[in-house]
Amino acid sequence: MLDRARALAAEKGLTNATFRQGEAVPLPYPDGSFSIVTSRFTFHHFPDPLGVLREMRRVCAPGGRIAVVDTDASADPVKAAAFNQMEILRDPSHVRAMPGAELVGLFTSAGLPQPRRSSYELRDELESLLQRSFPNPGDDEKIRSLFRTSATDDRLGIPIRLEGTTIHYAYPVAVLVADRP
Repeated sequence: MLDRARALAAEKGLTNATFRQGEAVPLPYPDGSFSIVTSRFTFHHFPDPLGVLREMRRVCAPGGRIAVVDTDASADPVKAAAFNQMEILRDPSHVRAMPGAELVGLFTSAGLPQPRRSSYELRDELESLLQRSFPNPGDDEKIRSLFRTSATDDRLGIPIRLEGTTIHYAYPVAVLVADRP
């Protein structure tokens, strides 16, 4: 990912960007280092998302902004659990997608104000998603089966539409932004 980011920056002629690999807890930066701290589609990979958000707050300068963009799992715990089990099949590094209300609650727990919230749906075809995924051998067919079944019973808690043999989906995405006090 870092190599691709460096190549993209070079292609665009960007000279004001640096890329550094490090741990999320603790982040390898001094307190108040940045005016904007973001995390996009990573919170569902963290065993300790609150710890990560606290670190994001720490490295954000007062008056700066913190943004978290991540999958918004169903508020129904049974559907959220089914969705997370499917996501673990799709990408074994997945830990847990949280419902939007739980993501919002992390902000307060991290000492941040209530975030501004918006949302959108990330739409695509399942085969495209599977091409960008890391399922273990045989798990891709389990995932296809779960999506087909969910198209009729909503077990995953996400919009799914079958069009012939093509499976379309829409992942709900929460966008949360708070100003650091």
